[in-house]
Amino acid sequence: QMREMSEELSSVKYHRNSLDCLCCSKAAGKIASAGDDGIKIISMKDWTEIRNEKIQIRPEAKVTMMHWSEDGELLSFSTEAGWVYCFLAKLQVLSATCNTRLAYLTSLREMTIIEGTNESENKVTISTDLEPAFVALGPSHLATGMNNR
Repeated sequence: QMREMSEELSSVKYHRNSLDCLCCSKAAGKIASAGDDGIKIISMKDWTEIRNEKIQIRPEAKVTMMHWSEDGELLSFSTEAGWVYCFLAKLQVLSATCNTRLAYLTSLREMTIIEGTNESENKVTISTDLEPAFVALGPSHLATGMNNR
């Protein structure tokens, strides 16, 4: 069914008082909406807020500009007070297994190794010097690397 150009399809209010800035990432399928109560991330699939991805900023810090990276992995924004922030919006899945152990990327420069299905016991966290592009896990060793480093 064809609709008129001026026909309203939906209307949603994501912020209490003001909407200061808005930008979308086609690659991530998300919209970042900055207002008086922080930056909210909205799914472009169903136009609902992704509550666990909300970014809290200082109440006095009004967002003046926002930008997603082309791949949708980074969200950068600046405030009226002159601050520039960059947040990781997507972490690549990187993992390796050996017998009953699992090693997985928990942040840009951190790997976590767990034994079996019990994540809370026998958990080891290791910091890396670089953001790894590949990982290998052996009986006694964890190896991470990036390009030729």
